[in-house]
Amino acid sequence: MLHSRMKFLAFAAVVVLLFPAAACSGGGESDDTAREISNEELGQMVLGPEQFGPEFAGFSSGDENGPQTVEQIANEDDDPAAERADLEQHGFTDGYKMLYYTQQPPGGQVASVGSLVYLFETAEGAAGYLEDSIAEMRDDQEDEDPSAIFEWSDLDAGDEAVSLRFDGPQPTDEGSTISLSGTVIFFRHGRIVAGMLLYGFALPDPEKQRLHGNMETLASVMNDRITSVLATAAAPSA
Repeated sequence: MLHSRMKFLAFAAVVVLLFPAAACSGGGESDDTAREISNEELGQMVLGPEQFGPEFAGFSSGDENGPQTVEQIANEDDDPAAERADLEQHGFTDGYKMLYYTQQPPGGQVASVGSLVYLFETAEGAAGYLEDSIAEMRDDQEDEDPSAIFEWSDLDAGDEAVSLRFDGPQPTDEGSTISLSGTVIFFRHGRIVAGMLLYGFALPDPEKQRLHGNMETLASVMNDRITSVLATAAAPSA
């Protein structure tokens, strides 16, 4: 499922938080994903660091970036066998992930940004995978630190979309804690489940709000990017 590390915090492998979620209906009129979609096209749908903002242009690409298989995704999960079964049950076919990290030590700044897309055989399979993941995240939240803050809101992006702003203590190797905060966004575009992540440590409150607002805006940008990639590839050659 898209839970805890969320393959999305496989995304952010240094963080272990469990996120609750809720989805809302968006309402696309037709499904432009109802055709063959190549892994190359999926790679064009994810965002580069500069698209998250000019301050991220110098971030470095993670070693785990690129095409994603069932095995790769499952192996990054807390329960690989269960995640593999979920992906196969809902008809996962291909995925692509791009995560970027700063080279500076954490503290007072964004540590990572990134996005991913998972392709399923059908839109129903994509919706089912997202729904099951959300249900599991809700259950997992009960184990979280009671001081952690989780604020969810509906977004108008794709067929269904949801945004999370999170803030809470993260243990350090020295035995202390540091404030971990950021934004996670999920949305479905036909038979594609897309996700975006930004997190940082000890961020000032105004910066948290600015970054969260930017990420919510970027959800529509990424959804439009998916539409553009599919339209360009489907256009007949002259």
